[in-house]
Amino acid sequence: SGPLILLTALRCITGRALLVSAAAIGPAAVLNLARVATVAVRALLGTILATLLAACGGGSSSPASSPRTTVSIAAGAASTPPATMLPMTAAVQNDPAQQGVTWKLAPATGAGTLSDVTSTAATYNAPDNPPASDLTVMITATTVADSAMSATATITIPAHVIFVAKTVPCPAAAAAHRASCGTVDVPFDRRNVNHAIIPIYFERYAHSGATLESAIVIASGGPGVLTGVQF
Repeated sequence: SGPLILLTALRCITGRALLVSAAAIGPAAVLNLARVATVAVRALLGTILATLLAACGGGSSSPASSPRTTVSIAAGAASTPPATMLPMTAAVQNDPAQQGVTWKLAPATGAGTLSDVTSTAATYNAPDNPPASDLTVMITATTVADSAMSATATITIPAHVIFVAKTVPCPAAAAAHRASCGTVDVPFDRRNVNHAIIPIYFERYAHSGATLESAIVIASGGPGVLTGVQF
């Protein structure tokens, strides 16, 4: 029965029918069949193991890829008036050599300038004169380590800057002339909108002359004093 069982096993492994009579199988034939069976079983086990490893994602190893370099920009504001300065910084991730970024300003003309440029920071200088209409400026930081990675900050330069006045009680002399009094919060340094904000006091008088004038403003305090300004 031993040779017949061995033949049955070989037929299951190889998938081919083995037409050999039991009487023709001697000890030497049984030994040869056992060797063949061993080789076949090893091959089958190797195929099964390779299939399992492939299904589990194993069986081969590849070096882990390093994280890709990324960059982001932090701007002091999304809008800034003409003739002001706006500091900007770039944060670069996965930059082991600390190469930082390069900076680019668009449009190429009429958008102002960049100053104090380093590999991680720059200062945006808005145009001195107000634009005819609101101007959109794009400042792009591109990583040196990977030129395909960049970040862009969009800054708006408004055509008209509006300061909101706060009404305050007028001194007796101004009240006697029916003046309107108030304060306007403005940057202490007009070229740096992130600087300290200070209130400027003003008095507004209705005109009474023969020629049409909108108002006479008197301002006291702050960086400079305005007296008798007509507009």
